[in-house]
Amino acid sequence: MARSALWLICSIALSCAPPPATPETGTESRAAPPADSIYYVNRTDGLDLRETPYPNGSIIVHLPFNTPVILDHGATGDWTTVAGRPGRWAFVMAGKQMGWAFTGDLRGP
Repeated sequence: MARSALWLICSIALSCAPPPATPETGTESRAAPPADSIYYVNRTDGLDLRETPYPNGSIIVHLPFNTPVILDHGATGDWTTVAGRPGRWAFVMAGKQMGWAFTGDLRGP
């Protein structure tokens, strides 16, 4: 819950702050997340973003195949198996939605 609140506050603060100006362009976009934190939904039937890191957790939103997500490397659980696939539960952000995703359903760097 505290991590979700922190992500929400940071997201709101970043979306409200104007980008700094540069001499070349006059504006600069915000820094992109590190490439090693961007993953993609790898299930053809999509992935359910959940409120808790459990297969029976409440679904926040269904993410279609190939949707990019930003993985919070500091919020991964222990290795487990879900529906025969090994992975961990990780806290991710997909657009403005945040929640838990099973890494066995993601592909990345």
